Amino acid sequence: MVDKENGEIWHFVDGKTNKPVIRYPKAHSWKTSLHSFEHALFGYMTASRIKGEKFELYLCSSGMGKAVIQNSFPVYVLCKYYLDGKR
Repeated sequence: MVDKENGEIWHFVDGKTNKPVIRYPKAHSWKTSLHSFEHALFGYMTASRIKGEKFELYLCSSGMGKAVIQNSFPVYVLCKYYLDGKR
């Protein structure tokens, strides 16, 4: 889904031809760089699992996460990555 010539991630790829569907723009109000990052993240996780490999994720709680103990391990509640419109 990567446009190797001009950069960024294509919105859709035709499953039969494996070619980008160019009638949709690569970037618009609902597809920002965050969406492209999500494509990369899920692609990394999916490819790792298909290959039978482990993958590592590093998350930051931004000081807002609170640890909860589950099965003797700390589990952190992470802050959301979108804006809620409050000041």
